[in-house]
Amino acid sequence: MQTHKYISEILYQISVGIIYLLAALITLRYTAINDTAFLLWPSSGIALAILIRFGAKYAIGVFLGAFSTGLFVGDSYLTIGLITLGNTLEPLFALYLLKHLIFSKTLYRLYDYIVLILAGSISAVVSASFGVGVRVLTGYLPISNFFDTALRWWMGDVLGILLLTPLIVVLLLMRPI
Repeated sequence: MQTHKYISEILYQISVGIIYLLAALITLRYTAINDTAFLLWPSSGIALAILIRFGAKYAIGVFLGAFSTGLFVGDSYLTIGLITLGNTLEPLFALYLLKHLIFSKTLYRLYDYIVLILAGSISAVVSASFGVGVRVLTGYLPISNFFDTALRWWMGDVLGILLLTPLIVVLLLMRPI
């Protein structure tokens, strides 16, 4: 019985990673502003929704999906690792903020939606800072483009959170697990 539990948990983590990766691959294909920032990054919204609904332990699946995305892009392992760290810390930080801001995942109140957007907006700074910072440090992006690219990265993450997280959270709450 215990082995079945571990296998199920591994499969759930892999499923989260695959969902993150598929959303990222679609985004990479269709919404590029430049090679570093995207108009919409749905993976951020999906990752936060999964962590809100199922808990922080699924950050492992988010990490797997973000790392797989980096492998697909073809970055160096150091770049992939640091960007993946930022992409994983983003929903974890948002989840932390939500736990301290009296948030209800039912989203019945306007307050809950506003708090979700606030936490998502603040946490997106983490991912944008890591991602663009790594691009600057590796010489892929000139330092003069840091702020503009970080702002676009942040906006893509926030838009993914704004559009997808509430929808997914509500849909997942309607379905018993």
